[in-house]
Amino acid sequence: MKDAKRIFVCFESFTAKSPRVDLTPYRTFMLELAAQSGDFIRPFFANPSLTVEVKSDQTPVTAADRGAEQLMRA
Repeated sequence: MKDAKRIFVCFESFTAKSPRVDLTPYRTFMLELAAQSGDFIRPFFANPSLTVEVKSDQTPVTAADRGAEQLMRA
């Protein structure tokens, strides 16, 4: 739950800067996405065998990035 509190603080900060957009109805959904993607990414953290690819726009991407994106899109 510690991570959820930290995410909510970031959420409040974002909504404070965007007074015209009320994201409150999406809070539960955003917390769920953050938790699930974090659970997916965590095993990759500090893994020396993690391969970093460079995309055509010269930005780095890893299997953790691609997997978390696929999870969130689903």
